[in-house]
Amino acid sequence: GESRGVTFRLSGVRSGKLTATLSADSTQAARDVLEVDNRAFATIDDSTTGRVLFVSPGNKVLSTALSTERVQRLAKIEEREPAYLQSKEYRELADNGAFDLVIYDQCTPQRMPRSNTLFVGRIPPMAKWRPAPEVEAETSTEASTEASADATTLTNEATSTPAEVSRVSHPQIIDYSREHPLLAYVELGSITIVSSYLVEPPRGGAALIDSTEGPLLSLAPREGFEDAVLGFEILVTESGGQQINTNWYNRHSFPTFWFNAIDYFVSQQQERVAQTHLPGKSLTLRTKSLAKRLTVVGPNEFRQTVERNEEGTYLLHGTELPGLYDVLEGGDVVSRFAVNLFDGQESNVAVAVQPDDDPNDQTESAASLQIGHVDVKAAGATPARKELWRPLLLLALGLLLFEWYIYNRRVYL
Repeated sequence: GESRGVTFRLSGVRSGKLTATLSADSTQAARDVLEVDNRAFATIDDSTTGRVLFVSPGNKVLSTALSTERVQRLAKIEEREPAYLQSKEYRELADNGAFDLVIYDQCTPQRMPRSNTLFVGRIPPMAKWRPAPEVEAETSTEASTEASADATTLTNEATSTPAEVSRVSHPQIIDYSREHPLLAYVELGSITIVSSYLVEPPRGGAALIDSTEGPLLSLAPREGFEDAVLGFEILVTESGGQQINTNWYNRHSFPTFWFNAIDYFVSQQQERVAQTHLPGKSLTLRTKSLAKRLTVVGPNEFRQTVERNEEGTYLLHGTELPGLYDVLEGGDVVSRFAVNLFDGQESNVAVAVQPDDDPNDQTESAASLQIGHVDVKAAGATPARKELWRPLLLLALGLLLFEWYIYNRRVYL
């Protein structure tokens, strides 16, 4: 009835499949009646670094923060200038999800890539990141029905056209989300900012840094990815050169933040993809491959071919059996995942019991149920009506047939 953790040291193992099995003695001693959860599975894949695209007009301090040894162990950083966003190569890679993270420093793409993003000093090209303009209500009591309809149409058209994002001067940071992985071990108490955009998070998002003027860092989900927006630039690049926009770059928390960003968007994303799954769940497979179809091989000769959809992912059904699954491309294994019955409620097949109301009575009875606000107390044995009409009906039918026979044979009797 306890939960404990055990560490298995697998030195030198870079890839493979793991199976943990409860011993027969332990299952017999516990009177186990459910065998499917007595085995657990895990996969070990080759540890590969992520791929990060850093697009900037030239930011030496940010390039230095992304070139530390710890960051290089997590991801390969590819630095490009904003003109690269117009190239055919970038569009193909971005549309096919080739990057784990794209950092846009003082630039924006024409459309969002199929990857996580982090914008620095710019707003994503999406209407949900821009505030809707306020439309004054019609107050005239003499307005006709036609005028009201026109006003409604005007309101809808105005709402569909986002307003410009506000930019403020010298905002003071007053609070930030220390528990979020992006800001772990990051201290922002003495940061000075010359100017910044206010980045109100869209629906479903969250503000991670708040200032006296409004949010400066926000995070929001997008079709399986996440977008982070940092409202202020580190160095403002202009035609005449560069200007310092914040003194954050010479604080210890600056390289820590960017290491957290790479770790959150790249390493943790890869861990979430490789984690175990529950039986019967539909899975969305993401790979670096651009193949049109993949083959998934599982336990009990399970084999299924999945097609690549328009979003660049593969939707897999039919994972009812716990076990290890291989994802193959042209006969080669490109990834693995495990399916386990890690559900305490499903594994607990014993009858729930509760002590009797009498403190002197040590017997146990079945636990009561609650339907709405009504408690339904369980009882051990409940009298039930026995259905005897069927045998009585058969007896009456037999008697009727016997009488019919006697009636037809009466002349011979």
